[in-house]
Amino acid sequence: MNNKGIGAVAKGAWMLGSVDAIAHRIAQVAGPGFEVSTRRGKSRAVSSVYSATDEAKKAEAENRALTRAIDAGRSS
Repeated sequence: MNNKGIGAVAKGAWMLGSVDAIAHRIAQVAGPGFEVSTRRGKSRAVSSVYSATDEAKKAEAENRALTRAIDAGRSS
């Protein structure tokens, strides 16, 4: 196994774009106030969806808006 090659793919531009697109789909389904952060981690591309507004925090707390939106990231 070529660990350097795997690491290059896991942190590469294509992977960054892929995880960013998935995170944006999840944020869109979750609703207004959810934002995306994508970065190159130490060993892989990383995206997070987070509640950026009080309304989004309330939507997650009361209706699990973000939790329910996770399935949007599972389909391609």
